[in-house]
Amino acid sequence: MPEKNEQFFPSSTTFGQRLRKFRKNNGLRQADLADVMGFAGTGIISRFERDQAFPPVERLALLARKYPVDVHWLITGERAPGAHATDAELYKVIVRALRLAAALSLEVTEAIELDERDLQECMDRKSKGEPPHQDIPFYDEVLRSRMAYKIESLRLAKETEEWLRPLFEMLEHQRRQSEAGTDQARTGKKI
Repeated sequence: MPEKNEQFFPSSTTFGQRLRKFRKNNGLRQADLADVMGFAGTGIISRFERDQAFPPVERLALLARKYPVDVHWLITGERAPGAHATDAELYKVIVRALRLAAALSLEVTEAIELDERDLQECMDRKSKGEPPHQDIPFYDEVLRSRMAYKIESLRLAKETEEWLRPLFEMLEHQRRQSEAGTDQARTGKKI
C-alpha cells in the first residue's frame, strides 16, 4: 500500500514521530536541529522525538524559517487550513515531472527507432514483392499509425519539459539564494 504524504493527509502519528520523519527526510542530524532551534545539545531533540518533551512554538518558528516545514502539520499532523504547497514541495514535484518527461521522451524515442527499423524491413519486403508481414497484411500502415501516435507523445513530453524547465530554474535559483543567505547568517560573513 502506498505511503501517504503526511503533509497532505492527516495522520495518527505523534509530534515526535513527525519531527523525526521531517529530520530524516531532510538528511539532518539531531545536532543540526538543535543548532537551528537554538538548543545547546542533542538530548532535548531526542526527548522531543520520543514525545517526552515539546518545544516552545518560537523554537519551531526558527526551524520553519530555515527549512520547508509546515509548523501546523508538525504540531497537529494536519495541513494548515488554506496552506499552499511550499517552494520546496513545488521543487520536488517539478523535478519529478521533469524526470518522468525525460524518461518518457527516451522511451518513446527508442520505440520510434524500433518502429522505423520494422517499417524499413516492411518496405524492403514490399520492394521484393513479398507481403509486409507474414501475419498482418497491412503491417506497414499499422506501423505508420503507431509511429504517428508515438511522435505526438514525444512532442508532448518535450513540450512538458520545456514548460517545466523555467519553473525549475526559478525555484532552483530561489533555493540557492536561500542557502547562501542561510550560510551568510550562520557565519556572519558575506559569501
